[in-house]
Amino acid sequence: MPFTKLSLSQELTAALPETFSVPTDIQALAIPAILDHEDVLAIAQTGSGKTLAYGLPLLQLILEGQNSSKALVLVPTRELASQVTDALLMAAQNTSVRAVCICGG
Repeated sequence: MPFTKLSLSQELTAALPETFSVPTDIQALAIPAILDHEDVLAIAQTGSGKTLAYGLPLLQLILEGQNSSKALVLVPTRELASQVTDALLMAAQNTSVRAVCICGG
């Protein structure tokens, strides 16, 4: 099943690299649930696509105006904060959504 079958906007799916033609298992399960406003607790291996599993529906809901115009994503390390920001910026590149990485210390 391609990303286009997951009720994501053309703007978001067009921003994905060509290598992301088919969602991973965690993405195929989490994206529809999050878009249906269900709570999701997902555990998967590193590199399984967890960031886009929650990031794409978050961006979609913001674009649809069903969520506030702002979202806060908390992660435990600066490195992960940078990686998540980069993934969200990549996915949102064709939209008006912006992301910023703020690290404390």
